[in-house]
Amino acid sequence: MKLAALVIAAACLLAPPSLAAPWLRTRGLGRVINGTATDIADFPWMASMQILDNSGCGASVISSTWALTAAHCVLASQEMPGAYTTLRVGSSSRASGGVRLDVAQMIKHADFHMSTDDADNDIGVIQASEPFPLGSSVQVVNLPGDGYDAPAGLPVTISGWGATATEFNPVYLQRADMHVLDRDTCRDMMADVATVTLGMVCAGDPTMAICYGDSGSPLVYGDMQIGIASWTRPGCISTTSVYTSVGNFRAWIRDNTGV
Repeated sequence: MKLAALVIAAACLLAPPSLAAPWLRTRGLGRVINGTATDIADFPWMASMQILDNSGCGASVISSTWALTAAHCVLASQEMPGAYTTLRVGSSSRASGGVRLDVAQMIKHADFHMSTDDADNDIGVIQASEPFPLGSSVQVVNLPGDGYDAPAGLPVTISGWGATATEFNPVYLQRADMHVLDRDTCRDMMADVATVTLGMVCAGDPTMAICYGDSGSPLVYGDMQIGIASWTRPGCISTTSVYTSVGNFRAWIRDNTGV
């Protein structure tokens, strides 16, 4: 599976038309290959952040009322005129099933800036207007300790509703298994796109990456979330993609949500 970053066409106000990197333009066909459909029971923390009744980004359930996502997903909703944002949980389908909850508030990192040369601090949280219906298909993902830095070679999985090779806006949840890449190697590989910082973790495979609509989705090691889908190369063709490091921002999450 090759998932790529950023919100779907319905959230095209995410970035100005001239913005090419690190956040991808939201129009055009992404490339997602070697992915497999999966069931929400395998990723019960998975949530669909729905903007204007469309699945704009992924998110993860981190407590009874809070979800974790990317700052640029929050920004997309906050800056879109008349945007109405909800969270769907408990369903493998982004379009039906499970429970759809209104949003009480959204917070993005104060130092996040949508620019072509500063992709850091891409983290945000969303509070649901009522508690998530925790159960077999809706569960809280574990978070790492403060400062946790995933080691190179760690086997990880990304899940999301981002573009596939045949569907720009797939209905059913997809997964891709990959490995964490050494940060220095990733920094060299992605230097022409944006700077890879200590607040980021890289993961990928020669045939797997993130694509349009996967932004904000959780990168997990087992049932522990180590990353948040953030950015990749334009066109989604890359042997690695970049995620916000959850461990690096663990204190920020705690300060803003109490989790």
